[in-house]
Amino acid sequence: MAFFGQVGRKAGEIMMTAIAVRVRRTLLAGVTGMFALGLTGAGAQTTIDIGLMGPFSGPWAEHGQLMRIGAEMAIEDINKQGGIKSLGGAKLNLVVADTGPSIETTTNAAQRLLSQRGLSAFMCCFLSSFSLAASEIGERQQVPMLTFSYSDELVRRGYKYIFRDSSGADIQVRAAIKLLQGQAAANGRKIESAALIGDNTGATVAYFKSLNEVLPQNSVKIVLNRVWTPPLTDAIPVALALRDANPDIIFLGATTFDDSVAIVRGLNATRVKKLMLGNGAQYITPEYLQAMGATQVEGLMTTQGTAITKDPYAADFLKRFRERTKTPWTVHDTTSVYSESWIIKEALEKAASTDPKKVRDAISSLHITTPPPTAFNGSEIKFDVNGQNTLAPPFIVQWQHGLPILVTPAEVAVAPLKWPS
Repeated sequence: MAFFGQVGRKAGEIMMTAIAVRVRRTLLAGVTGMFALGLTGAGAQTTIDIGLMGPFSGPWAEHGQLMRIGAEMAIEDINKQGGIKSLGGAKLNLVVADTGPSIETTTNAAQRLLSQRGLSAFMCCFLSSFSLAASEIGERQQVPMLTFSYSDELVRRGYKYIFRDSSGADIQVRAAIKLLQGQAAANGRKIESAALIGDNTGATVAYFKSLNEVLPQNSVKIVLNRVWTPPLTDAIPVALALRDANPDIIFLGATTFDDSVAIVRGLNATRVKKLMLGNGAQYITPEYLQAMGATQVEGLMTTQGTAITKDPYAADFLKRFRERTKTPWTVHDTTSVYSESWIIKEALEKAASTDPKKVRDAISSLHITTPPPTAFNGSEIKFDVNGQNTLAPPFIVQWQHGLPILVTPAEVAVAPLKWPS
């Protein structure tokens, strides 16, 4: 908790964040399609293009902007430290493509990005459904893709050019249930029933698939399972159904900002006070706090692929992020892409080549044991034959006093989990 200094007491008063402002400016500027972001003045022969695909327009635009900040910070750091030394100090250049709001627009963007640019690797895409679509193009074009998306289908299709550095839905669900049942017992309570409410996007489908399997194995009865196609038209009927079902815990799977706000507001309006666990950064962004207020989100938890751990490198990164954005924290959209940029850097060093096939082979053989990546992934990084980082731990972040705090795993957590009153 020492990382956050005086910020915690002021976070609930934030009325407008720099992140939200930057997103709105991006939208007003009409960011669509693909554009190159040169972070070095060097000529083409001394630069290496790597890609970033994210939702820079549409309902998930804030997450795309947070991803871009992570990539920018990483590339600036890498270039300041001498670039890719095995390639004569070549500097990295970021090429950014907007996924747009749908699987179709993501597929089109991936085709344009990978057919028109000589990328060595790319990162994608926040939403699992978007990452699944883009990874098909990456596999055909034989360009390695790094992702922090939840769906375990990403690493179960036998693809050779997909790499996920964070844990997926199944690992996170199993760890969360074990943790929460242990915490319940420590507080003289039990978790015997659960409700699942969320949309039908790829991340939530994977999340609920694991929950439907794992909850009964842990003697937890599912008393409500409600799924919708976003946007959610009215949250109150869902909240009333939850009140009637009276579960011990609610698993939240709304992925859009509007739906994630609406459902928690609906629960508060109908006085449903339960332990709640979401699946993603949408529940802990500065914009979310601005919309909800600290009181309404206190105790709400969500899973994350990477996080600000207690590692000193992560603390320094958070300080620089605050100075850059004037916001008090960040989420895995930023830290994951920052880490992935460094993974690509290490692969380029090892390959001593910009050829995406050689970069792919280098990624598959990496074993990273030091920061920057380990500071956010909470572990060493090593990929199996399916492209999954087998050492990746699950993370849970909880709202505490107006700040999202990493509460598990214990060895890298900033503070212990607090049982909601």
